[in-house]
Amino acid sequence: MTPEKADQIVTDIFAMMKRYIAYNEVNLFDLFDDLEQGDGYFNRDEFTQALAKCNFKVIGPEHEDRIYAVFMVYDRQRTRKFDY
Repeated sequence: MTPEKADQIVTDIFAMMKRYIAYNEVNLFDLFDDLEQGDGYFNRDEFTQALAKCNFKVIGPEHEDRIYAVFMVYDRQRTRKFDY
């Protein structure tokens, strides 16, 4: 995946999340904070749970592309987690 493609996927994810939280009157920070398990970072499972709460399909190649793109953009040091 190219960096440009990853950036586009991440932009699309956050646009869809923005629509979800506006429609459901949910605070995104509260949503993420409820799922994060105490270290201040999101790992793959925690981020997948956040996507599921925002009604994303969390199986299949499209989901794998989303996860890969997010970690490509936000986890440049390859720690398998990112700060939200």
